[in-house]
Amino acid sequence: MRFSGALLVLGLLGSGCGALEHSDVLVIVVDTLRANHLHAYGYPRETTPHLDRLAAAGVRFDVAIATSSWSAPSHPSIMTGLSPDRHGVLGWNDSIDPAAATLAERLGETGYATGIFSSHGGLRKAVGEFNRGFQTSFGTSRKHDDRTLDRALAWIRGAESPWYAHVILMTMHAPYERYPEEFDRTLFTDLPPAGDRVFPEVHHTVRIGDHLNSAYYINRYDRSLRHLDALVGSFLEALHDEGRLRNAHVVVTSDHGESFGDHGGFGHSAELYDTLVRVPLLLVGPGVPPGLVWREPVSTLDIVPTLHGLAGLAVPAGLEGIDLSPHLRSGTRPDPRLLLAMLGHNRFGTTMVRGTRYKLIRYKRRGEELYDLHADPGEQHNRIGDASPEVARVLAVLRPALDRLGTAEDRAADVARPLSDDAAQTLKALGYLADEDEPPPP
Repeated sequence: MRFSGALLVLGLLGSGCGALEHSDVLVIVVDTLRANHLHAYGYPRETTPHLDRLAAAGVRFDVAIATSSWSAPSHPSIMTGLSPDRHGVLGWNDSIDPAAATLAERLGETGYATGIFSSHGGLRKAVGEFNRGFQTSFGTSRKHDDRTLDRALAWIRGAESPWYAHVILMTMHAPYERYPEEFDRTLFTDLPPAGDRVFPEVHHTVRIGDHLNSAYYINRYDRSLRHLDALVGSFLEALHDEGRLRNAHVVVTSDHGESFGDHGGFGHSAELYDTLVRVPLLLVGPGVPPGLVWREPVSTLDIVPTLHGLAGLAVPAGLEGIDLSPHLRSGTRPDPRLLLAMLGHNRFGTTMVRGTRYKLIRYKRRGEELYDLHADPGEQHNRIGDASPEVARVLAVLRPALDRLGTAEDRAADVARPLSDDAAQTLKALGYLADEDEPPPP
């Protein structure tokens, strides 16, 4: 491929590093993409050569936190800059609140052409108002990210600037099988560390098959990522070669990560550990310094206000994220803040708050967990029972944030709303619904 770091910098930074008014916007959300499986984030396997070049051309946010650990609440947060209890989607068959304007609506009002291209049928069929504000929409099944990218490419080619394209890809979602067959023989065949661990209750997680060895899934996941990276690389190369990225801000992120037995379970949607809520976040374009690694924690809620700031548009009032563009230009950092995530679909009621170092998880049914992420990045040692003054001081700061929030379930209308047959079948295929239409157990 001719998709090189040098070409990417030239293509995406345009004529200089100053912000260009009304820049084009491309947001790529790779569903189920765990941050620490990208080579640019320190993963030893070379899973993402193209995304690594993208990271080198702009800013890589080292710690980006999603607002939930599953699709329905998290995607609307990326699109609105609001947490799930504000935008209203806490479970399937919820709708984005009419008062929660989407990025497509806001940019459309300023004259942008807007298009969404998605391989996630569950979002289209089981989240109301998901495509609101998009003048063009295309949807296909989770098996056809190539078609999704082809349609996005064709639309961008024909769009007049300024344009905003939102792309949702599903290659990384279980069962991690959408990659060339020869990868099974030629790519990532070694066992990763702890790859021989066996999880006898894996059959309870409906997203995963019958294999009990974590290495089997990790190898397949990484092969899927290498294939996804190639698809995105080809897509960006085509846009670059046609000059469509010269005045564009490009974001690559995810709605949540994935667990491979890190805390006893596989898949996602039942926990708020960093394996599930820490996602990649890459940003490239005019006004974004190349090669920057941003160490302070940020939220996917920051995407909407930051894109407004970079595009030369007024940042809307009432957003929960912050505009990072002034700090990108000046090299300063925003004041430390607390970041939140939540689970609130029917049977779960779990919330999380974290600062720079400590993280508190509160379960509706089993108490609290506190982790020192500097000393214990794997979140294996719960310090909630530690009587030290330091822990008392940390809890005095973190607990009030969750007290004000309450549990996500308390804010949800915990009323069963039947899904259409089509939506139910789509969600079952993704593993979100078992035969009895219930989420998998935590």
